[in-house]
Amino acid sequence: MIIDRNCRGQGFGTAVLKILFDYAFNERRMHKYSSFIIEGNLGSEAMLKKIGCKHEGIVRETIYHKGKHWNEIHYGITANEFNEKWKC
Repeated sequence: MIIDRNCRGQGFGTAVLKILFDYAFNERRMHKYSSFIIEGNLGSEAMLKKIGCKHEGIVRETIYHKGKHWNEIHYGITANEFNEKWKC
């Protein structure tokens, strides 16, 4: 998902993830969502944490971009964790 630079930081990404995860976990019965971000992507990291994803580990220096090797920061959330946080 890409949010236009002028619209970032306003909660749109989090709102979309809540809808997507609710559908995936509760309608399609997906058990777990896993993702990674590139080290230094603070906006995506904050969004994943806000939705309830947990830090699961780092895979060191796997992404080469702009003349540097970057770490992958892995996050994940289970259906139970999502529902505990967001369901009434």
